[in-house]
Amino acid sequence: MLTPARGRPRRSPSTPRSAPRRNRGAWHVPEDTAAAYAGGTLADTAAWSVDKHLESCAACSARISALVRSGAGGTVLSEVRDAVLTAAAHTAPRTAEALTAETLTAEARPRTAVARPWLAAVRSARTLRPAWVGSVLLTLAVAVALTRFGGAPQGRPWLLVLSPALPPVGVALAYGRYGDPAHELIASTPSGGLRLLLTRTGAVLAVCVPLLTAAGGLLAGTGAAVAWLLPGLVLTGATLALGSWTGCHRAAALVTGGWLGAVILCGLPPASAPLLLSSSAQPAWAAAAAACALLLTLRRTAFDHLERT
Repeated sequence: MLTPARGRPRRSPSTPRSAPRRNRGAWHVPEDTAAAYAGGTLADTAAWSVDKHLESCAACSARISALVRSGAGGTVLSEVRDAVLTAAAHTAPRTAEALTAETLTAEARPRTAVARPWLAAVRSARTLRPAWVGSVLLTLAVAVALTRFGGAPQGRPWLLVLSPALPPVGVALAYGRYGDPAHELIASTPSGGLRLLLTRTGAVLAVCVPLLTAAGGLLAGTGAAVAWLLPGLVLTGATLALGSWTGCHRAAALVTGGWLGAVILCGLPPASAPLLLSSSAQPAWAAAAAACALLLTLRRTAFDHLERT
């Protein structure tokens, strides 16, 4: 992405090979990349590279700063700067004693342990957990009611047919601007794209799979308890892949609606469960899961722009 600057001095035979690496200012941001960075249209991954380069290149910093000031955001930045300077002028300076007291107080505070990144990502979905966990428990309660009060042969297929649709719904409720109150903060972090989406998906599956498998084993038997796993994995992968174009919420609605439409076309759960979840259909579901994983890999860079999700 960066091109060598003109007039770069050539290395003499007596100069060690490690010497040119110290001169980081000899590489500069191209004009089109600088314009996209200043306008806010550069992809996140490329913008992080520019950020790192600007820390050690004064020439590129001055050039991009001039582009920002001359653009649409220049007026806003000027107004913010004037407001900050005005507020600072009316604020009484703190004494050296006050600054020393604040420093001692900060040092006296107990230090908290740094959480692991994956654990912090899972904990960040704490406010979203009741939504998708509640949907799973509600579906299990309906399936139990149908089985116990409507007759076991009529109630069991409903659980097996509805189970694959629950993970995509849980992913939609655990990620995205419409379900995550901290979406703006997540969007400003380097790990807020596909990595966090996969982490949230893993958290949803970690809850859905054991509960639905246990319920399926109690209500429909051991063999039927795992029949929905591959279809559920396919629907989840299709939601993630389609979400790179439409966003997770629209993708979950489309995938879930398509699954329910297929169930209706096959003749409602009593007739569609043996057809869609049979052992002969499992190889097709496995191939579809591999195709969804490949498509998600190819579309991974689309999640750099979190406003689409």
